Amino acid sequence: MTSGMRVRMVDARARRAFERARALRAGDAEARLAARDGDGDDGDAERRARAPKTEEEWDALTEWLSLCAMAPLTLLTFPQIWKNYVNAMAGDLAAIGAVSWQGYAAGMLGNLLLLSYFADKREPTATAAQAIGVTTSFMLITQIAWSGNVHNVAPIAMASASAFIVGGASLSVARYFNYAHGARGEKLWSMYQTALGVIGLTVTPQIISNALTPGLGWLPVELSILGLVAAHRADKLPTKWSECSGWTATALFMSMPVAQIASNLHSPESLQGLSVLTSVFITGGNALMLSRAIFVKDLVWIAGSVWGAFVGGWGILATLFISHSPLTGERYITEVEFYTITVLLFSYTVIVIGSQLRSMLSDESSAESSIDASSR
Repeated sequence: MTSGMRVRMVDARARRAFERARALRAGDAEARLAARDGDGDDGDAERRARAPKTEEEWDALTEWLSLCAMAPLTLLTFPQIWKNYVNAMAGDLAAIGAVSWQGYAAGMLGNLLLLSYFADKREPTATAAQAIGVTTSFMLITQIAWSGNVHNVAPIAMASASAFIVGGASLSVARYFNYAHGARGEKLWSMYQTALGVIGLTVTPQIISNALTPGLGWLPVELSILGLVAAHRADKLPTKWSECSGWTATALFMSMPVAQIASNLHSPESLQGLSVLTSVFITGGNALMLSRAIFVKDLVWIAGSVWGAFVGGWGILATLFISHSPLTGERYITEVEFYTITVLLFSYTVIVIGSQLRSMLSDESSAESSIDASSR
């Protein structure tokens, strides 16, 4: 080692000792850490890695996760649309009639309600997901109607419903892109939300009743109409129809998997026709959306995503796992598949959602500490 190198090393040690002494005198925590760790770069990097994510980082991450959710949610209906197309090309129109258009119509109503809700809040990925849901369900119902398998529905009723769906979806998209504003736009949007909210409150109880308690007939609709009339006379109708539509759609979507799970447990032989992949898409799509819902603190979105992931998706997969085919005696989903999906779902929930909640609590605690310090 040359004398010049020794001098430089001594100078470096002297500089670090001086910095350490200055930090101790000034009581500066950052300088103290820098003096202790040399130039402090490694220590800063380590502290940044341990620090909770900032609000901007969580905003970007949750937006990216919800964007990833678009893939499975988009693919939910397309396999059935393609299958209907193949059957139509083969001339087997009766096979298209095996698909329940009522179920898809109920789902489309839920998508339409949530589309107006999220468009009003200008939430991009959620608005896009609901717009895709309305579009794909409308395409599938159109296939069923074209094949002549929509019975006991007058053509004028079908045409009116189609015009309302297309017009309402278009208006919601225009609202999101800031076109349905101004005096006329606000009035038109208010009229549409009121009409959609009334339809939702009237029809949704009947759909839920048909799924869970089919013996009630038309009683739910009649009670809903009476309730709306009484609320109107008492001036108790909702003032925010967007919020009402959001909760109505959430209740509608919550009832669907409950009826399906009950049917699966009661008649396991009917599970042969269920698609495992569809349930996987539902699980993954809603789980990815949940992170964004928590970030924006939207209770409607949180409730729908939690229920969709753990009941509508994983819950139905669980019924497929515990049931056995009467023909082969095997499970409808293998142990490896079910346990893999379960581990991934709950690991994602614990790691991503847990970290997000801890970060939110940390931010709130820091804000409270700042307020207390400023008050003192």
